[in-house]
Amino acid sequence: MIRVLIADDHALLTDSLKIVLESFSGFEVAGVAHDGLKACEMCEEIRPDVILMDIKMPVLDGIDAIARIKAFDPNIKVIILTSLEENDHIFKAFMNGADAYLMKDTPSDRLKVLIQCVHWGYSIINGGEIKGILEAAGRRKAAERKCNQVLDALKEEDIEIIKCISEGRNNNEIAEIFGYANGTVKNKITRLLEITGTGNRAQLVMFALKHNLI
Repeated sequence: MIRVLIADDHALLTDSLKIVLESFSGFEVAGVAHDGLKACEMCEEIRPDVILMDIKMPVLDGIDAIARIKAFDPNIKVIILTSLEENDHIFKAFMNGADAYLMKDTPSDRLKVLIQCVHWGYSIINGGEIKGILEAAGRRKAAERKCNQVLDALKEEDIEIIKCISEGRNNNEIAEIFGYANGTVKNKITRLLEITGTGNRAQLVMFALKHNLI
């Protein structure tokens, strides 16, 4: 008998899952929780074999709940239930000890097999999917590091020049404000385009707006 705890804040979904799971031979729905904290508390009370865990829940989200549950009992299998393929969230859930993840629209016959496989100790996602999740997270972290390097390289004067550009001022007007030669302003703007990776003045302004520089 596989004892399952369902953790999701949508009552309609938990009711539906309960009906589906209890229709399977060898399955028992040991409990239902509508927030992550309750799921943690119920784990200590009922000791389920497998948890179907939503990621986004009130009080305590599924990602943090997984860490607490695995610390309490690493033998409890946790399957992430998600309606969105959010690589960052899935990656964090696996770092906290999740055993597998399933989309919420998974057909019921496949759901049964997948829960059984996880209960037996198999991982649902294959190596390629894990690699994709890790690579996507790595790309994002690399992009964040690069962006932070760019922001650190911008001086107060650079930001003031971008503000002037956002106000529609041309090179001559900017040169007058800062007391530079026209060519100097042109070179400074070219440098700003290069270090921010933007292709023109409009994109430079959009970059500044996106990062709350102006």
